[in-house]
This record gives sequence, C-alpha cells and structure tokens, in this order.
Amino acid sequence: MKNMLLLILAFLGFVLRTEAMSIVVDGVPLGSIYSAEEADELEWKAATELRKYLRAVSGAELAVSRTETPQTMIYVGKSALPEDWREVLRPDEIRMLEKGGKLYLYGENPAATLYCVYEFIEWSLGVRFLDPCNDIEDIPPQNTLEIPDGLKYAYAPRFTTRSLYDDPRFMYKVRSNGCSPDGTLSILVGFCHTFEQLIPPSQYYDAHPEWFAMRDGVRLKNDAQLCLANDEMRAELIKNALAKLAAQLEIYPGTRYISISQNDNNLYCTCEACAAVDAAAGSPSGSLIHFVNLVAEEIEKKYPDILVETLAYQYSSVPPKNLRPRHNVMIRLCTDQCVFNRPFSAPENRNFFTHLTQWSQIATHLGVWHYVGNFGCAYIPYANLYPLREQLETLAAHQVTYLYLQGAYNEFFAMRNYIYRHLLWDQSYDVRVLAKEFAERYYGEAAPEILAYLDLLEAEAARPGAVIRTLGTGSTEGWLSLDGLLKGRTMMERALAKSAGNAEVHRRVRQVAFALDVATLLRGEYAGFNRDRDRYPPLDLDAVLDSVASAWEELQIPGFTACRVDALRKRIAQRTFGAKPDFCREVPDSDYLEFTAEDLTEKTIDDPKAAGGKALKYDVAGGWYFQMDLPVCSAVENYKWSVYVSLYCEAEYANGALPAFAFGTCGATDSEVTGSYGQYVGGDYRWLKIGTFNLNAPNKLWAANQPGTTTYIDRIVLVREPEP
Repeated sequence: MKNMLLLILAFLGFVLRTEAMSIVVDGVPLGSIYSAEEADELEWKAATELRKYLRAVSGAELAVSRTETPQTMIYVGKSALPEDWREVLRPDEIRMLEKGGKLYLYGENPAATLYCVYEFIEWSLGVRFLDPCNDIEDIPPQNTLEIPDGLKYAYAPRFTTRSLYDDPRFMYKVRSNGCSPDGTLSILVGFCHTFEQLIPPSQYYDAHPEWFAMRDGVRLKNDAQLCLANDEMRAELIKNALAKLAAQLEIYPGTRYISISQNDNNLYCTCEACAAVDAAAGSPSGSLIHFVNLVAEEIEKKYPDILVETLAYQYSSVPPKNLRPRHNVMIRLCTDQCVFNRPFSAPENRNFFTHLTQWSQIATHLGVWHYVGNFGCAYIPYANLYPLREQLETLAAHQVTYLYLQGAYNEFFAMRNYIYRHLLWDQSYDVRVLAKEFAERYYGEAAPEILAYLDLLEAEAARPGAVIRTLGTGSTEGWLSLDGLLKGRTMMERALAKSAGNAEVHRRVRQVAFALDVATLLRGEYAGFNRDRDRYPPLDLDAVLDSVASAWEELQIPGFTACRVDALRKRIAQRTFGAKPDFCREVPDSDYLEFTAEDLTEKTIDDPKAAGGKALKYDVAGGWYFQMDLPVCSAVENYKWSVYVSLYCEAEYANGALPAFAFGTCGATDSEVTGSYGQYVGGDYRWLKIGTFNLNAPNKLWAANQPGTTTYIDRIVLVREPEP
C-alpha cells in the first residue's frame, strides 16, 4: 500500500537518499514531540493525535511537550518552526520536512497543521480512517517506524473550501472545512435558499405584498421568490443580512460567506421591472445577479473580507450575458440536472459544462454544489463513482474553489465517503485504487466479490444510453441490465457466504446485498403489473422480500420503514383492479394499470367522491408536492403507456384560463402539462392525460400547484398503447 516514500516519489519526483530517520526502533521511542507554548489548540491537538497513533501503531509512547528539549525529534505546527522558516503558504497548504534528524509537520493555518498530521498518519504510518463516522480504522502494527532521510513534501488543495462532513469528531480527519471547529455553524451564514429566511412572508407579506414575486399578475405569498426590483425590500433584506452576519461573527469569527440566494422553486418574479432586467440579460439570472451585486456592495462596506454567495440553480443556471458578479460575490453552481455516470465534459452534460465555462469566465469566485447521492431512491445501487475524479478535475480546471458534495445513504456509504474525502482533498487519487484499499480492509474475505460487483455496476453504467440522475432515479432500469442485475445477485451470494464467519463483516456485506434486493423487487420484469414476468429468469421473490424485511430492521437502514416493505410486497403481488373508467372500459386487463390513493401514499384522506373512498390532498405550492416512479420494464423495447390522473381542485381565482397546477415527468422523458382553474376547480373528479411515454427507461411523475390551489388526486391509470 502507499507509503510516504511512494507518495513523495509519485507526487514530487524527489530522489531520496537510502538512509532513514528512525522514530521508533523495536517499540522504543527515540525522541519526543514538540508543540510550542503559543500553539493554537488545533496545533496542540495535532501533536497529541500524532502521539496517539504512533502509540497505536508501534506501542511506543512519545512525550509531547511545549518545551523544546535535546530529545525533541518531531516539531508540530507553524509556531514550532524557527522564525526564519515561517513563510507565507498557500491556503491550507501542508508541509512535511526532515532536516538534521528532525521532522517538521506544519500547515498554513492551525487546521492545516492537523490535516498535515493526519496525512502523515495515513501515508507514512499506514493507518486508514475507513469510516470516521463510526470510528472504524485500520491500524497496522509496526515495531520500527522510519521516514526517508531528506523528506520534503508540500501540497496545497485546489478546493480551498471542502464541505463533506460537519461533525467536529472527524471533520479534520476527512479534511473538511465547511463549518466551525465545534461543528455547530456553517462558515456560510444561512447556507442556502435564504430569501425566505431574510424576508419571511409570514412577517412581511401582509404589509408589503409588493416585495414578493409576481406571477400571472398576482403577488405570491407562499413559496415565492422576492421581487428583486423593489428597493425597499432590498434595504430590509440588507439590514437583516447584516444582523445575521454580525451575530454569527461574534460566535465564530472564522465565518467566510453569507448566502443571499433564491428559494427552492422556480417561481421567480415576472413583474415588468424584473422581466426587463432578465430580458436584457437573456436569463432570469439577470435580476438575481443585479440584486445580489447591490447587496454585496453594502455588505462589503462593513465586512470587506466576507464573500456573498448566491446559487446558480434551476432557472438561474444560465449566466447573464450583460452582467458580471461583483468581486465579493461567489456563484455556487448546482449539478442537479447532470447525468452523473458521465464526465461533465460528456455530451449528456453539455448544458452544465457550458454554464460552468461561462460562469468561470465572469465570476471572481466560483463554487459548486455537487450531488453525489441518489435522492430518487437511496436504497438501490447507484453507480457514479468511477467518473467522479474526472468530474472534480473539470471543476478544479474551471477555477472552482468551493466544493460541497451532498450525498445520501446508500449501499457503499462508508466506501463512498472514503473516496469522496480523498478526491475532495487531492484529485490525483485513482478511484479504483481507493476502492481496493478500502474494500480489502473493510470487507475482509469478501473483498474480491465486492470489488467485482462494484466493477460490474460501473461497467453497466458506462454503457451507451445508460442514464443516472440524482432525481428521477427510482429504479435501476435506466442503466443496469437485467443480466447485470442477476450477475450481481450471484456475486452477492458468494460475498455473503465468504463473510459468514465474521459477524461484523457479514453485516457490512448484507448492507450491499440489501440494496440489490430492493432493486430486484423494483424491477418491471418482476413486478405484479407485468403479465409476462414468467418470460424472465425465475426468482423467489417472496424470499427476496423476506431478506429485505429482516435486513432493514437488523441493519437499521436509515429512513427505511415497514411501509416501504409493504409497498414492495404490493409491487410484486399480481394486481387486480376495480371498475375501469369509462374511457378505457374496453382495454384488456393486460394493458391496464391502476394506482389508487393508498398505493401512492401512506397519508390519505376520506373522500366520498373518490372511486375508492380515499384521496391524496395537497395544498403545497412552488415545488413538486407529489412524486411517483412510473412502472418501467427495460427488457421491452416498445413499452408505451398513456398516463391519466383523476383529480379536482379547490381555489379562488379571477381568471379561469390560468393554470391551477402542473403535472409532468422527469427522467428519460421531461414533459409538463397544466390544468386551468376553469376546468378543474370544483365539482367531481376529472381525468387529465399527462402524455404517452415509452416506459422502458425510468420516469418520475410529478405535480406542482399554483399558490392558493388545493389538489385532490383519486387515482392514476396507465393504458398500454398498441404495438406499431
């Protein structure tokens, strides 16, 4: 495995002498550790952590002192250096230096000194922090510890703000620096979606409706953006932002940013003034950047070292063609629309790559919010690891300095985080090498099968036409072939058998197998609605379901519930339906699917007008209040179904022609249809055709209300279209 000598040879190309400096020989320490009297508490922690791991590896107890003595061998922290060595370093730069039989470990700042010590512990002592969340480490015993004579190593990360973990117990081990040392505060005040935080509608709307976004001539209250052309609102927002910033700086002076950013919806203001700015800019980001620049100008007067962050997200992703963000503004571009099993430079990610390039050309400070988890369904395999290094290289090459990786629970949670944290720090790491060294230590005898399974998943995701997104990926059918899934099941059977003698390793392997079991039960080939499932290789679906049911309780899978087990049980059961709607009365049973309110959610209401007496009720506006994975069967090339929703609305309205709601799909097909107030408010349930889709690839059905609309959904019907 990689040791310090190899690290230096690989990264710096130094030619080292064959002599070595000994720290411990046959378990006996040859010197002590020095941390200066004026050392910061993080530098002192670095010294004590070094002692802890030297003892754990070798059994030797090296003294740590604030006084330099003849026995001092290791100097920790910039404050421990001779005065004439204390040069200005790059942000978070670390240095390791052997000179005259002494070892110096230090960094640009106290936190960087701790990063340096952990880097030394990993790559010189051979320790691996496999799962810092659960204190799982691999510590190889060594009686004698040596470092190369003449060691000289310097490294500075390209991402100067790296956000992955916000827990003080292990944030330094993973080189994350996105929060305060105690883990209670982000270095970014407000973090994101702060319009509602700074100008809450509950406080301001009644007195100042003109401060809020206009849509279709109406000033919105719930879930709306702000009217960015309103000077009075801007003054109030600046006052509130300065107050929040002052309060946090008093608690944590290391705060570096404040977020002035859009809410999490697309309801931007379309009033005449905002629309004029956006038209001139060629994008709705125009009014946003114009507004944020004015706010940033005022914040700079009091806090010249604070950067003002705003999001380039959804409607604001396209940069304005006639504006530049101010020099104290940081743009944080989001990757929410990317295909994550491809490099950012791939054709599938052309839009994101274009936006990244354009923002990098006009923004002084550029950050990225990168989604690395499956937020469509966290409990199934998700193959986005092998392209990650190239993705991060692309970001660094475009002058991104702030990088936030947002993940979710999944089958390789610990392995993923091991890979994420190394690539956040240094993009030269090879993902496959990291996966191998992790698996061999974490999965024991089952490591070969785990690595073969990971290779299988990533190879499947690399096939032409395979698509993995962070939303709308509720099944594996958009990228994992049935043959690949079945091969994976065989690999998991072998891994489970090999790990059976070690309870802890077996539990870890079961977490991986659990995700594949869930994915199997979600496949269209084996779903109860598929009348042709006997055509596919037989599986004991009841046994797979039993495995899922026992695993989620024993393994305590986060967020998984008994209701999800029941939903999977319903999915594989052969379906029977009630009376068909009149418009598809003659449709054969084999070409008809029906999902009632109780199929769609645990939270239904009684409604005598609904066909089954139950309905879904939604009064949320602005976002997708409803999401449903449409049935999918990738094994059938032409699998076209028309989708219909039975619904009605309640709302007050002035113009019956305006849309009351929207339904649409995302995933393999992006679509949207609307229903007007005049058509759907009041009366009984009415049918709305969403469209006709080829469901041989995953699609997610979604719905969104206009503010003030309450929507009731009775059932969703799918009718298969005849073969061409």
